[in-house]
Amino acid sequence: MYRLVIASASAIGALLFGSAALPPQVSSASAPPLFAQSPLTLYPGARVPTLFGPYLGSRSLKLPDPVEPSPPTPTEALRDGVLIVVSLASQHAYVFWKGREWDSTQVSTGRPGYDTPKGTFPILQKKVLNRSTLYNDAPMPFMQRLTWDGVALHAGRVPGYPASHGCIRLPKAFAQKLYGITNFSSTIVVVTDQRVSSAQEARKLT
Repeated sequence: MYRLVIASASAIGALLFGSAALPPQVSSASAPPLFAQSPLTLYPGARVPTLFGPYLGSRSLKLPDPVEPSPPTPTEALRDGVLIVVSLASQHAYVFWKGREWDSTQVSTGRPGYDTPKGTFPILQKKVLNRSTLYNDAPMPFMQRLTWDGVALHAGRVPGYPASHGCIRLPKAFAQKLYGITNFSSTIVVVTDQRVSSAQEARKLT
């Protein structure tokens, strides 16, 4: 009875993992395909069940985590996702959703000495209620992170001129509405120092 249990467990281990030894009565030459070539298919991050540890030398098999999709280009975001164009010179932002102008708003970017960086940025992180870890625990509602060193879109005071520590402040109602349509894989923010006075001009920057 004990030998039968060991043989059955060995056969199951070989069936699931391929690399386990075959039962004594089954040779590799005469083994059916299920024993000879058995693919291992588990969800990402899965580990080998401990039941089969003795037949794998007590090793733990960790599959690689899934690869995150790359952010879109500005052209792809304009066509299929959300494109946000921020003009530092105009202190204005224009938002396009699936190829159409969605809305625009006045913004407040970084004051002298805390310049908002220019460039193309994906959304790295989102949080409805966030506080700054750099500037006196300042509230940053509807925060959408653009860089890991502290630059983000968020609701805040918009006085009509650059006044932030580098973030892009938005009116609260606009920030909340924008938060609802963005995501990590389809949104791109383009920050430019060019003066932009219309959505048509903003579209041409992609």
